Amino acid sequence: MNDELDVMRRLVDYHDHITVPRVVVADDLHRGRRRVRRNRSLLTGGAALGLAAIVAVTSLVTAGEPTERPQPVGPPTKTSTFRPVPDNPGLRDPLVAPDSLLEVRELGFHLDGPTTGGAQLLPDHQALEAVVANATFSVEVYYQGKYNVLPPGDGSEEASINGLPGAYVEHFDGNTYWTYLIWEYAPDSWAAVRRGDDVVVPERKAQVLAIAEAIRPGGTEALVPFRIGPESAAILREETVAEVDLPRSTDFWWISFESGVRIAGMPTGPRSSCDRQSSSSGFVEAFTYRGHTGCVQRFGNVQPQVNTVVLEVDGTELKIHTQGDSLTESELEDLKQILADITLAPSEDRSTWFDLRTALGG
Repeated sequence: MNDELDVMRRLVDYHDHITVPRVVVADDLHRGRRRVRRNRSLLTGGAALGLAAIVAVTSLVTAGEPTERPQPVGPPTKTSTFRPVPDNPGLRDPLVAPDSLLEVRELGFHLDGPTTGGAQLLPDHQALEAVVANATFSVEVYYQGKYNVLPPGDGSEEASINGLPGAYVEHFDGNTYWTYLIWEYAPDSWAAVRRGDDVVVPERKAQVLAIAEAIRPGGTEALVPFRIGPESAAILREETVAEVDLPRSTDFWWISFESGVRIAGMPTGPRSSCDRQSSSSGFVEAFTYRGHTGCVQRFGNVQPQVNTVVLEVDGTELKIHTQGDSLTESELEDLKQILADITLAPSEDRSTWFDLRTALGG
């Protein structure tokens, strides 16, 4: 057990030493959207496992991209000593990483009992939001061999998840009281449940354990409430999908690419993002495209510079965020076209939504 705990301590240490990418405080944050408020407790502190995706959901714009994040030093040198537990109702087989996120047809796990929110797909793991007693937790299941490890960190307490050995950790990083539960669910395959709070909450230990033991194999279809147009898909063909949000409703969705491009959609608020008085951008230039109002925003106080193109279509604000120099006229026209060509699902009925391959025109 001590060897296994050492691996888990190093995994926890890796989580705590990844810094949150610098973010631009986007207009959407100021509007106080329900999902932003629900996820607030997950945003403080290090961005690890699935939390980098949640930070991106809340702020919409990040100044740090996957290629700039700290690189792992490699897997632990110790060979996995995983031993299966008979009659374990949880995950038994490892999740295998797809060659492309567009190949994911369904989540590899679900929760039996706890209320769940949205999910995220990343190259190294899948994440799901769990809600217990009005508190939101992040549940993350890594693909086999895809976890990242750095040198040993804080101590941890032994735990048992459906008979499997794990590590329970309470850690204060100077701002947030983190609660972790980490375990090896299959050979060379790891899972975690975590939450951050402003104060110590004694109930968290029992809650993360209950969530961990509620994980079951198989999950919902990987569907999104939008589809990129065929011509726009050709523009994005050279892009590699880096993160995908799988929302529970059409209220908010996003997808990001390795190049730093991020596409998002949300209902138009009482005040448009293109309203200069409500925008946090230092530069707003309005335009009309195919009869739709929109604007270009530029956030020049971060490096690299962030450009945002906004287009309002049928009560929905569609956005593309890019990083780098100011957009050329040709680039701007391409981004306008991508937004204008997006097809939105007509309702909350998931049978009207799109699988990832269809959504990206693949």
